[in-house]
Amino acid sequence: YRIDADESVMITSRFTAVADITEEKALYRSADWMRIQEFSPLKYGPGQKACNPERGTAAGGASAAGLLPDAETFFTLRNMTNILFANNWNDCGRYFTADACIEADGLTEGKVQGAGAVSAWLDSIREYEAKNGGRYFCLMIAGPCSMRTVGPADVSDKCGTVYGSWLTQSFEVSVDPGTGKERLVRRIFAMDNEYAEENGEWKIRSLKLTALFELPELEGTNGLYQRMLYDKGSNWLYKDFDPDTGSGAAALAVENIFSFWPLSVHRAELGNFYNVFIKNDVYEGVMSIRSQGPDTPVKTGEEEILGKLLPMEAAYTPGQITYHCATTPVVELSEDGNTAHASWIDHSLTNFGLKEGRDDVDYMVFVTRYDHVFRKVGRRWFLTEFNWEPCLGVPFLKAPADGGDGWVRRNGTGKRYPFQLNCTSLKDYRAGAEEIIMEGFPDA
Repeated sequence: YRIDADESVMITSRFTAVADITEEKALYRSADWMRIQEFSPLKYGPGQKACNPERGTAAGGASAAGLLPDAETFFTLRNMTNILFANNWNDCGRYFTADACIEADGLTEGKVQGAGAVSAWLDSIREYEAKNGGRYFCLMIAGPCSMRTVGPADVSDKCGTVYGSWLTQSFEVSVDPGTGKERLVRRIFAMDNEYAEENGEWKIRSLKLTALFELPELEGTNGLYQRMLYDKGSNWLYKDFDPDTGSGAAALAVENIFSFWPLSVHRAELGNFYNVFIKNDVYEGVMSIRSQGPDTPVKTGEEEILGKLLPMEAAYTPGQITYHCATTPVVELSEDGNTAHASWIDHSLTNFGLKEGRDDVDYMVFVTRYDHVFRKVGRRWFLTEFNWEPCLGVPFLKAPADGGDGWVRRNGTGKRYPFQLNCTSLKDYRAGAEEIIMEGFPDA
């Protein structure tokens, strides 16, 4: 987002990097951040403005000097944090220490201190949503995180404390009691957390959400997915979740596979995605894209799945890109290490095509949840159960048909994004060159 005095502009972009990796460290050799498309500005309403308070960082936080946690600790703590948002704060009191503290701008009244107070605050979210027709108190997505440890200098020892930092975005829905109209507030937070071991288990000791800025307020939500918003019971929720994946390599492997889904959407290569990452010799693929609600038919087998994906692919219009941004990953690994249950929260924009007589394009904006099952066949992971469900629709955004001040205009060549990735091709992956994509993770 670009924030000006009276308006906000959303920008889609693509970041690529090359790093040199040794046993001791990884250093970037090159990095490239390309602007793809700018959307039409949204104006701030009367009395509303972006606020940019000075960002606070917990003492000795993730920006401070310290050791990187080992991979298993990193994925465990990331799981523990993202499950708060994946479960919409349901059944999450057990992830906090007895002396835990939550402090969130605009969401808590000052500090919430102690296990009892934390549990009561989590319960209050359920009460708020029940009184507001199931509308979200705070649907939140989390971006990538950085972590540092403070504890024993010997990395082979258990660390005393880990600090983690995220950027998050919230979607807060309320109803004006006078008019009955919905109000949607979107905010960007810096989240600074402290983790500690309690009775041999990692838990959250402190969670702090600092509001960095607010986006222009929107009136209402998108009626297309309103029924899903009010029927959150249809969402998949983790029960008795153990955040310890037991394998950072497996978590990274399935995450790497699913990262090809947004890229396949951008490139209209959904059939390609099926052939490479779903099709296998053991498990029949299952796909549920519940865009029509809980009664949407489940697709089983190659013919039905491709019958769903290929028409979506055919609707692709060059230069008018449909975006998916999968965030907030949670990965739960089976005891035998051969099955992974994984979810993501997706901030998506689907273009509705250029209409005659207009020079801009409508984009349907929504927040959705993926809930997938991955299984290992030999040494390779496949996505065997694909599930998608909308959580929240946002009023349409508009974008200039030519991409605005984005890739088409800025590169000076007239070329349009997307273009082929400069990396191992999907064909090579299918042919067995998994060690190139999964380098460093032979078990995956």
